[in-house]
Amino acid sequence: MFFAYLKADFIKTKGLKVCLAHLLIPLLAAAVFLLYYSVSNGDVYLKADAYFQMLGIAFPFFAGLFCGIISEQELMAGSFQNMLSAPARVVPFYSKLFMLLMLGTPAVLLASVLFGAGYLYIAEDYIIDFRLYFIAAFVIAGSSILLYILHLFLAMRFNKGVTTWLGIAESLLAAVMLTGLGDGIWIYIPAAWPPRFVTLVLPKPATYGTMAVNYNQGLYTAVIICIITTAAGALAFGIWALKWDGIKSSE
Repeated sequence: MFFAYLKADFIKTKGLKVCLAHLLIPLLAAAVFLLYYSVSNGDVYLKADAYFQMLGIAFPFFAGLFCGIISEQELMAGSFQNMLSAPARVVPFYSKLFMLLMLGTPAVLLASVLFGAGYLYIAEDYIIDFRLYFIAAFVIAGSSILLYILHLFLAMRFNKGVTTWLGIAESLLAAVMLTGLGDGIWIYIPAAWPPRFVTLVLPKPATYGTMAVNYNQGLYTAVIICIITTAAGALAFGIWALKWDGIKSSE
């Protein structure tokens, strides 16, 4: 039953060009940064780090945007009645969430790998282990699951405007959390997880070419908080879906 709903959800996205957007945005991001890096000077590591920080910062905005689009489509198609009348009511809700994750994860992986492949021809020394580009992508995607849960809930309960504007605010907050202002508190802010986690995964100048990870800055605590709150958020989302009567606020 779950895969039937998932298949139907992907079919519904054809008219929205959501899949196309998840292809074009990574291509554009990688192309723009590679073009800029090809004519700019600077440390090879710092350039790569800045690119992945950008991906992490942008993730809350795109999560809010696409959750809003998917939710609005279901609203226009029948005020969520197809979901609310399902025999196993939570299934279509988790199907929507899983579909968004299936779109977001390959998108960030594509953005990462394309950048890594292009960067091999730009960097003077191939000092960054190519495996890190795959790891960085999954770190960003995995630490963003809670954001998708939150935004999908807000999009269904309220409207696309709420989740889109929140996504913008979260991206701005994520950028701030990369500065010294975020030290010590970023581990409690989900929007800050993608750019902060990926920064800790990438090698530092003293460990170029290695798989070393920076275990400072509360990494263990952040990972535990991320896992626990993501699991709790997924459970809470299902409980809410069982009780929701389809009423939205347009304000």
